[in-house]
Amino acid sequence: MDVDIDNFSEAFEIMRANMETTVYVAVDVEMTGITGGPGETKVAPGDAPQAQYHKGRSIVNGGYQIVQVGVSLFQEIAPNHFVARPFNFFVFPHPFHEHSGEQQSVKREDIYMGMSVSSILFLAKSGLDFNRWVRKGISYVRSDEEEKLLKLLDDDEPIEAEKGPPPMRPQDVTFIRETLSKVQAIVDNGQEEMKLPNMARHIAVAMRQRIAERFPQTIVEKRNSGPGGWEERWVLNPTKEKRTLLERRRKRKLLDLIGFRQVWNLLRQARRPLVCHNGFYDLLFLYNSFEAPLPESLGQFKLAMHKAFPHVFDTKILAESEGLNKMLAVRRSSLVELATSLQNLLERERNLRQQQQSAMETEGGEAAESHKKLPAELKFDLPPGFTAYENSENAFHTAGYDAFQTGRLFGFYKKRVGDFAVLKFTNLFPLLQSPFLLCLTGEERLIHDGVARFVYGIDLSSLTSRGFLELLKPLTKDGRRQVVFKWCSDQRSMILVLHGCPDIMPDTEGREVFERQLDEILQGQVLKNRLKFHRWDAFMSMLTGPLMSAPAKAAAEGKGGDVGGGGGGGHGINGLASIEPELSWLPTLGPFRVGIFSKTTLGLLAFPRAGPSPATGILGPSPEAQSELE
Repeated sequence: MDVDIDNFSEAFEIMRANMETTVYVAVDVEMTGITGGPGETKVAPGDAPQAQYHKGRSIVNGGYQIVQVGVSLFQEIAPNHFVARPFNFFVFPHPFHEHSGEQQSVKREDIYMGMSVSSILFLAKSGLDFNRWVRKGISYVRSDEEEKLLKLLDDDEPIEAEKGPPPMRPQDVTFIRETLSKVQAIVDNGQEEMKLPNMARHIAVAMRQRIAERFPQTIVEKRNSGPGGWEERWVLNPTKEKRTLLERRRKRKLLDLIGFRQVWNLLRQARRPLVCHNGFYDLLFLYNSFEAPLPESLGQFKLAMHKAFPHVFDTKILAESEGLNKMLAVRRSSLVELATSLQNLLERERNLRQQQQSAMETEGGEAAESHKKLPAELKFDLPPGFTAYENSENAFHTAGYDAFQTGRLFGFYKKRVGDFAVLKFTNLFPLLQSPFLLCLTGEERLIHDGVARFVYGIDLSSLTSRGFLELLKPLTKDGRRQVVFKWCSDQRSMILVLHGCPDIMPDTEGREVFERQLDEILQGQVLKNRLKFHRWDAFMSMLTGPLMSAPAKAAAEGKGGDVGGGGGGGHGINGLASIEPELSWLPTLGPFRVGIFSKTTLGLLAFPRAGPSPATGILGPSPEAQSELE
């Protein structure tokens, strides 16, 4: 269902009526851009989660706006049988200036909107109606703006709050008396309205007070005289029915300004699991647009987002996880490929089920024993009013359709592997090009558990990616351990990942042997002045030493302080803390660059294929700080 200002009230009531029986909600967002900003906002594969958040925050604050929000409700009406209601909301940040009395007002100034050319072209090719977005897009506000508008909505006695000293000049007293006589006349004659004469503001306050006292059945309202014109004051003398109608219109106008924030509130209050696909930027834009400005730190954002939505899932994580990544035949975990593969799978199963049924009808029970047992039939139905996506194969990149397909994927994994298997992926998100997983409820994680070394001072004339491949051949076990490079922003740093064999899992004999071999290889390069390195635990201990400021040190020791995430023993590999930069103490770190790699550093990580375990963001020293470390 496409939703704009014309049918928003109807759509919202449908959503509210069906929320009680909804088991999960899928969301998707289309924006005017997420790339093309300043160079320092460009994501690199080696960025730590803290660095990715700060880059993402800069992008969101740079003027890009939401175009569409897709929200799809999923109800399970029978085992393996879902009914989906996808809504495709056009949203637009309308400026406004609303009044209640002479002093009560809420104003949103005209805002700057940025656009990425590639994003706009992409949306245009996907069929987005830009005229509908601008002309009929649903307004929205943040929590603080909503609170102010609701005060206007509930302001039954605005005049009393504005009561001030009465005018004392004789001409002012005469002016008020004569104007009140004119108001008396329209009341006596049953006239509907009268324009008040222009007057100074302090006179207007007194006038409204006198009118409210003597003619409580009347209404004083402000109207714009025209584009760029003065505001005029009018006295309305409505009948009881007309007064009720005017009050409804006033409330409707204020609720229309609150707009999509009502949907956001409904989703928060329902506390249903929220599902997205590759949704890190979706969450940033949603929170910034409908809740509050993005917090300065990743830790603060995680706390705020988790408070709003305690259970969030990302289908990209599910699709790439060990044990689930072979369930759908895809080369990449994009939504288009996964959704297409799921549709093909369900159609093949349906056809096989029909063939088996036909065989049983003609051949009897013997045929049933020879047939391959198929999973229980999985259905996703669209009720009347939501059938536009029933046979749509080219509607991808429409937010409502993408939310629908995201929800289908989640339902597929949920029913095929079970709720318990899916629950372990709660609140985990992939980061762009990164070996890290973002966790809303605790420690950031490396995608794979493994052995880590901090390598820096790399001589790039001797050791490139190809050079490291040759260097690490003794550890790849004839190709059974894969090697992946994750370069950092400066193109002189990277994370190196080896994965493939279970013999380097924690608490295995092979891991100790592997670590010793890795250190010997790296030490050989140290002797040739090609690089330097620290064992990971030693390096992290250095970062929690005397060079760290007091707030960071308190966080590292699990004592809370002002660092995002607070206490609880800290986050990190082997129990060591993950240090997150806060603007209040970042300058005190001197030559340290926290949250991103420095110019000639390398995180060297060796990973098996087993499931994820806690890990930390990389915090690298600059060359100036390295001398102090040593």
